[in-house]
Amino acid sequence: MLFAEAAAFADPDDPAWANDAGRMCRRAAKDERASSWYHRGYGLGARFDTQEEVIRAQIGYGNLMKDLGQHDEAKRFLERAARRATYTGRKRQAGEAHHDLLAIAAEVGTYSDVERHVRRALNLYPTHHPRLPALAHDWAFFLVRSHFFTPAICLLEIVVPRAHNPELKTLFESTLARAVAGSGKRDRFGEIEESLRARIRPQEEFAPAALVHLADSARSFGEWDRAYDYALQAVEIAQARKDGGAERVASNLLCLIADKQQPPIEEKSPHQDKMEALLRRFDARLRKWDTSGRKTA
Repeated sequence: MLFAEAAAFADPDDPAWANDAGRMCRRAAKDERASSWYHRGYGLGARFDTQEEVIRAQIGYGNLMKDLGQHDEAKRFLERAARRATYTGRKRQAGEAHHDLLAIAAEVGTYSDVERHVRRALNLYPTHHPRLPALAHDWAFFLVRSHFFTPAICLLEIVVPRAHNPELKTLFESTLARAVAGSGKRDRFGEIEESLRARIRPQEEFAPAALVHLADSARSFGEWDRAYDYALQAVEIAQARKDGGAERVASNLLCLIADKQQPPIEEKSPHQDKMEALLRRFDARLRKWDTSGRKTA
């Protein structure tokens, strides 16, 4: 983060450096600094007519608002970014904006909202796009939140080996742990839990989310003390990172665990045919991505 900010100060007329600094500040949960850099990136991009960086700033700021739980503001900026990217022929960035709108819809939207954004992102992303596994994960995360655990497992088993950095692997695997626990597979959950416990580090961006998944998984098996410990760790790490959104999620889960409220059981989707068709598309795309990813590594 500090090196990114230093680069932006060293070349104050380059919007790309400002957006890079915003991104790193956001990942480090330095929200006000991230906001300032994104505003600067947007202003410089507009001044020098660098459309790509204008869109990057809009997407970055939209994601910052999502992190802070300001979903309406986040949607406003991400939808602007999607429209601008579409009008200027930047399909890749349009796909990224719809991907991030999917992440919001997965938290607060309807099934139709989620499917619309996931299909648009999937259509717009090129075969080699590095965020394709993350798109599949975010779709699977929505399935888990909707208690459609079995189809989520099918997708996540393909996604986890395609995580392109350790922190993403932690996130993907923790979502798989939650899906496996929701479907009642205790032994499989134990294997994933052991792997995650050895890898989760408090300084990681996705540590609170991974611990929330472990807490919810332990709750599925009535392991209340273990669940409480995981949720409490998630709250403490989120507080240390000043990650308000993660703290709210972990705190809410902590209350459910304290009251020993069982999580919902697996459900069958009323959109089963559409879901299965989309899962097949992801399966085909991810298998191609794996081959191309290895070639371009």
